[in-house]
Amino acid sequence: MRENTEEILPLSAVAARSLFPRGLTQAKDAFRFSSESLLLASFASLKNGGRLLDLGTGCGVTALAALCLEPSLRAVGVEIQAESAQAAKRNAAALGFADAFRIINADLDDARLFERLDAHSFDLVLTNPPYRQPEKGRLPKSRSRRIALFEESGGLDIFCRTAYKSLTDSGRFLILYPAARSDELADALEKAGLVPLRKLFLRARPEKAAKLVLTEAEIAGKTRKNRPREDTLVLHAAKGGFSSEALAFCPFLACNTGRKR
Repeated sequence: MRENTEEILPLSAVAARSLFPRGLTQAKDAFRFSSESLLLASFASLKNGGRLLDLGTGCGVTALAALCLEPSLRAVGVEIQAESAQAAKRNAAALGFADAFRIINADLDDARLFERLDAHSFDLVLTNPPYRQPEKGRLPKSRSRRIALFEESGGLDIFCRTAYKSLTDSGRFLILYPAARSDELADALEKAGLVPLRKLFLRARPEKAAKLVLTEAEIAGKTRKNRPREDTLVLHAAKGGFSSEALAFCPFLACNTGRKR
């Protein structure tokens, strides 16, 4: 007789997953997560039983979205801000993912980080890094919001280098970044030893230029020489709200959490 190995969840976790991403705990004064984090999770090709690393996990929303889509994953989140790391732990417990999602409170620039992570062991590395430039924006009074939004701690290069050191030979790195800075992203990926495979440009409306791009990359040195595949996703319908294409791509958008950075 085949043994039933399905996870038995408490009703509270079942309810929390059905409402996700509504109800997530977020640190006081922290940047509130946006639809960007949900789109990033939906862009990933999730493997049964795979290992996922979320760099700059915040309250855990991207990794938790991936776990809701594929509960067999095992995830680790790295977060520099202690209060946000605690919020991620609480959210994992509330959703029944306490054993599946480990949170590390650390700076990516900490030389000892890989004493707590297994190098070259992750199938997927995801990040929605801070990408506002301090000299081109009004800085928030809240330090936690500045850290979440502005490139104050290592910048793009440290995210790409950490991804490279974390990935298995066949692993994938997925990052959301401003479309206008695609050349900077390409340079950072190349310096880190990564090469882009596909790009998804995000347009608010059909007539608008893409402001953001989702990029999937792999470790360089493979035989692949083609240009990355490029597609476009229009997020909003003509009469407001998310488009049917956006909702099909990322069902979590139905909760209408979309906030702009």
